[in-house]
Amino acid sequence: MSFLKYSLLLADVSLPAGATRNFQYCVKITNLNKYPNYLLFARVNSPTASPSAYIQIQANRCQPVDGYRPSLTIQAIAKNRVKTSDLQKIGNGIALKNPQLQKSLIVGTPTIGRPYMVPMINEGRKVEAGFEIESISPQGLTLIRVPEAKPVLNLLLFPAIGMAILGWIVWKRQQKTVG
Repeated sequence: MSFLKYSLLLADVSLPAGATRNFQYCVKITNLNKYPNYLLFARVNSPTASPSAYIQIQANRCQPVDGYRPSLTIQAIAKNRVKTSDLQKIGNGIALKNPQLQKSLIVGTPTIGRPYMVPMINEGRKVEAGFEIESISPQGLTLIRVPEAKPVLNLLLFPAIGMAILGWIVWKRQQKTVG
């Protein structure tokens, strides 16, 4: 009963300022070529749907993170353990279909969640997040977020708009005092 009570209360809480759902989000591993002896797979989890298949991550290709409150886990396996028969082509990607190999995947940290806020000026409504492999061994896979360059447009556009509005106000006041 208490679960129902709290879920109804959360429905009335508005999203924080800047939050949006109207964008595509994907994750790219930027240094995948430095680890040719491993295959990396991505799996999207969602609280309302069953987990997706283990989709192989390709170099210079963005892995989409879709669904209701999705989270992405990156997992790895040594390339020499995977046979061609263990892989299956689905859609635009390749999935790991062997359940025994799925159990022996090296789990990566951190789990990557979809952001709820995006920059105000977001061209194409697509947000790409870059991650690098910090270390990979049979004990674990560690990923780190690649810092994004701040868009110059945001740094220049908003102060310029503010200065234009301020200049217009000053000009209007001078026009009133002159006339």
